[in-house]
Amino acid sequence: MIVCRLIVSLTFAAVALHAGQTFAQGAFPAPLPGQAVAPASNASPVPPVNWMAPSNGASDVCVEEFAALREKAQDRGKLIVVARDRHASSDEACRLIADFGESEVEMIKYVEAHSAKCGISTEIANRLRAEHRRTETMRDKVCMAAQQAQRKIPTGPVGDFDVIR
Repeated sequence: MIVCRLIVSLTFAAVALHAGQTFAQGAFPAPLPGQAVAPASNASPVPPVNWMAPSNGASDVCVEEFAALREKAQDRGKLIVVARDRHASSDEACRLIADFGESEVEMIKYVEAHSAKCGISTEIANRLRAEHRRTETMRDKVCMAAQQAQRKIPTGPVGDFDVIR
């Protein structure tokens, strides 16, 4: 049980760090239309809300739609942090990380479907997919710990102790 709690705690910490890095208001990780060079590679993998070039007529709609998806993912990421801080069960952690992963998938699908209309680089989708793979790995670890906790074999003696042999 202690090992399961340790795994869950460490995974919560990793997910919280991952969520914080993913949603930091960093610079756009790929060059904007008209820009020759991408900003530094330590930029956030998720574009900030103001990531569209002003010259694109669809940019306002793109920014609004993506901002809503991003906000949903941020809210789910915050729930993970709160659960970690209060030492939530591995079952709850599994569910919260899965929900966060669903939000990432929604952002990936949006970027893939609207890349041409919104002028989104394929690098953005690639980075979002890479971050989502990390989330899936963490989710798998936490959910496995939750399953192990549910199937926990009792420790110590079990059975009828009235008979001494």
